[in-house]
Amino acid sequence: MTMTANAHSNKSVSGDDHDLTSREDPSIPGVLGPTAGGEPDAVSDRTGAAAELRARALQRLKKKADFRNHLLIYCLVNGMLLIIWAVTSAGGFFWPVFAMAGWGIGLVANYYDAYVKQEPTEAQVAAEVERLRDR
Repeated sequence: MTMTANAHSNKSVSGDDHDLTSREDPSIPGVLGPTAGGEPDAVSDRTGAAAELRARALQRLKKKADFRNHLLIYCLVNGMLLIIWAVTSAGGFFWPVFAMAGWGIGLVANYYDAYVKQEPTEAQVAAEVERLRDR
């Protein structure tokens, strides 16, 4: 299955072939950059921050949705392994434990990334930049 190049391009409403970023979107007032005096527009800064927050929120929501899909697949596959074990060797060695435990470690790591892990603060980023500069 292939997709055409047009399916992936970001064309403006007017039909230009110019790729637009959130900071250049002409439909959002004040995001075209500095004002005529050369100073950054206060609206531009707020809109840029709002766009960044929206992108971060979308990324977090995608991670949470990916975790839920991962959990569903984990349950379905391991449920089938349990059924196979029960039909073929119930009462014998419980071999599905290896798949459940190994895959479970990855599932816990995925949960941590989606629900627990916090993004670094600006202070942490600045401290890391300073540490790298001092090398």
